[in-house]
Amino acid sequence: MMYLSSGSLDMMPQTMDLEQMPGAYLSSVAPAAWIQPAQMVPEQAEQHLEGCCSKGRCCCSKAAALSQVEVDSHAQVAEMVEDVKTILARSPKIASADLAQSSDGWFLVVAPTKGNTVTGDHVLALAKRALHEAAEKSKSVYVLGYKNPEFAFTTKAQGFEAKLAVMGIIQRACLCTFKQGTCQQGWTCRKDHPVIQVPVRVFLDAAQFQVTATEPVIQYCKQEFANFLMMVIHMLANNSGVAVTLHDEGGEGWSLEIPVIAEHSNFREHFLTLAQSAFLEASRQSKNIFVMGDGADPFIPTPNGFAAMLGEMTDQSQACWDVYKDGICSREGGCRWQHPQVLMPVRLVLKATEFPAMQE
Repeated sequence: MMYLSSGSLDMMPQTMDLEQMPGAYLSSVAPAAWIQPAQMVPEQAEQHLEGCCSKGRCCCSKAAALSQVEVDSHAQVAEMVEDVKTILARSPKIASADLAQSSDGWFLVVAPTKGNTVTGDHVLALAKRALHEAAEKSKSVYVLGYKNPEFAFTTKAQGFEAKLAVMGIIQRACLCTFKQGTCQQGWTCRKDHPVIQVPVRVFLDAAQFQVTATEPVIQYCKQEFANFLMMVIHMLANNSGVAVTLHDEGGEGWSLEIPVIAEHSNFREHFLTLAQSAFLEASRQSKNIFVMGDGADPFIPTPNGFAAMLGEMTDQSQACWDVYKDGICSREGGCRWQHPQVLMPVRLVLKATEFPAMQE
C-alpha cells in the first residue's frame, strides 16, 4: 500500500554521504534481560568443569569479569545510538530525532522536515544509513547481520527494528554471526558470539496519505482525528485532574501536553499509563479512528512521553485488521482489504511545570 508522507534501504557503500543517495532511495546501562550470555554445548560444559572449575580458580573471577564486560558493552551501545541521533540531526531533511531508552531497548523517533518533499521511505533509509555509519565509527558495536539487509532490518509499524551486537575480541569472534545474523555452525561453534544484543526501534513520526486520498477525504479525516483526541483529553482530565493542552502541529499531527510538577517527576509512569489507557479506550469506543498497532506495541517511548500513530477506517467489514492491530500487513501491495487512507502522528508530552493548571 503506497503512501505519500510530509520508511527500505539496501546495503550501500560505507563511504556514501547521507545526502548523496541514489534516486531509488528517495520514494532510540540496559537491564539484565537484554544480556544474552554465550551458551555451552554439553561437551564444552564438561570440559570447562574438568579443566578449570575443578581446580578452583576460574568461575568467580570469570563471572566478575563478565559483569564488567556487560556494563562496558552497554555503555558502548549507548554511545553508538547517540552518534546515530547526531548523524540524523545533521541532515536538512530531518526535523528531529528523539532518542529514548526503556526496558525493551532503544527507540528513535524520526520526523522529516515539514514542507519537504522527502518520502517516508527516504527518511527510514537515512536512519538505516546512519546506523551503518555509526557502527563503522564504533570499535565494537555492529548492526547484527549488516551484510544481510533482510535480517538486519525487520519491518515494524511505521518503521523498522535492528539489533546492535557488541563484539569482544575480534580474533575470537564468529564473524558469520555478525555479518549474516546467524551462525552456520550452530551449537558446535567454538567462536565467540555477541557479548550482548540490544534492539533499536526506529519510528517514522510523519503524516502519511494514500496516493488515492482526495483533499476532501484528508480534511474529513483530520477533523475525525481531532474529535478522537478531544475524547482522549476528556478521559485524561477526568482521571488525572489536570488540564491537558492540545497542539496542532501544522496540520501534520498533534501533541497532547500534560503539566507535571517538577518535583513530582516520580509520577511520570503514572501519567504515561493513564494516557495510554485513555488512547486505547477511545480507540475501542470509536467507530472510525484507531490507534494503529493497538494489538502489538502502539506507543513508542520518547524522552518526555511517547509517540503513536492514528488511522481512520472507512468500513469495518472491508478493513485489513492486520494493519490496524499489528501496524503492518504481510500482504503488502497484494492486500485486497482496505488500509487507512490517512495516518496521522500524535505525541503525548509530559511538561515539567511549577504549578500545573487544574481541570475545572
